Amino acid sequence: MSGVVMSHQLLAYEVQVDRDDRVRLRVTQRLAWAVATSNGAARKLPHDGAQVQEVVLRKVGEEWLVVRVRSVPPEEPVSQLR
Repeated sequence: MSGVVMSHQLLAYEVQVDRDDRVRLRVTQRLAWAVATSNGAARKLPHDGAQVQEVVLRKVGEEWLVVRVRSVPPEEPVSQLR
């Protein structure tokens, strides 16, 4: 059996509520570690630096759905998020 196991590390987050049915999250995370397995052998994969994403959620009925995810520069202020 083969596969990949990964662990992400949440470094920071900010929440901005636009309306009762729309929320924006600014998430800073990084890939902390990853291991790929194939035919019983395991190989450690390279990790990466911090990445920042904007995640937009919208409430539809009783569910929160992801509407958009985009990468943003770490220096972009929250007020600039669209």
